[in-house]
Amino acid sequence: MAFDLRIAMKRDPLEATASEVTGPSSGVPRPPCVSLVVNGVLDEPGCNELMFRVRRSFDKGADTVIIELENIELPNAVCLHRFADSVMAERSAGRQVQVIAREPALYARCASISDSRDWLIADSTIDVTAGRRAIHLDSGHDPA
Repeated sequence: MAFDLRIAMKRDPLEATASEVTGPSSGVPRPPCVSLVVNGVLDEPGCNELMFRVRRSFDKGADTVIIELENIELPNAVCLHRFADSVMAERSAGRQVQVIAREPALYARCASISDSRDWLIADSTIDVTAGRRAIHLDSGHDPA
């Protein structure tokens, strides 16, 4: 069975809020900017462990998924290809997916996957949590 990133994300961020945010001048309710942070592990037969953090945000209708790889050891080929298949499935579903691999060896290993240049970056200047309410799904804790 292929790994599915949606299992790690657990639920739709828009359903995680109790209230809408009102625009400053229009007074018209608009959807909230929401960011979810969840830790996940890809640990399947034939794979060594691949640890990652998924941050998913909805802002102005855009569904953005940022995945930060957090490995100490390099993932094997089976692990990487299953992960890449899952990333491509999310992209096919219309989500903007970026995978961050800051460790040079991990980046090099991930870059060996075909089509990875479409979604793999070495570092991130993207801050999907800035100015947004973060909900940590692992604990169910809502910091707001």
